[in-house]
Amino acid sequence: MKVSATQTGPVRATLNGCGAMPFRVDMEWGGQPCSLHVIDVMEFDTDGKVRSMKAYWSEVNVIARGAE
Repeated sequence: MKVSATQTGPVRATLNGCGAMPFRVDMEWGGQPCSLHVIDVMEFDTDGKVRSMKAYWSEVNVIARGAE
């Protein structure tokens, strides 16, 4: 199974070390080609290293490819 990820919008950043990034994962779900739309939110320490990361998505964000 081939899986790929593509950034779908600009990275959003704050001045206090947080950022968010929208992206899409193309894959097969239940044997059908589909796309999963995700938003990652990250916090960075003073050295610029990731302190925490949360990915926001659910099954309602899975769309059959061709239906987008």
